[in-house]
Amino acid sequence: MMIKLSDGCYVAADQITEVKLSSYGTNITVRTRDGIGHSHAPSTTGEMHSELDRLIAEINRATGDKQ
Repeated sequence: MMIKLSDGCYVAADQITEVKLSSYGTNITVRTRDGIGHSHAPSTTGEMHSELDRLIAEINRATGDKQ
């Protein structure tokens, strides 16, 4: 299953190894098995945490993680 990171950027869920909020809380980085990091910056800080939660939920659903 492909996970939408931003308009025009999708990553295979089973290739994602890390989802990280930047130390300044300005963007989300999704890292894949090949080491490539995809950066995504929602338009507001309030959207940052909801977008992070959405990505994690989609990845868990796609990979069958029940946590």
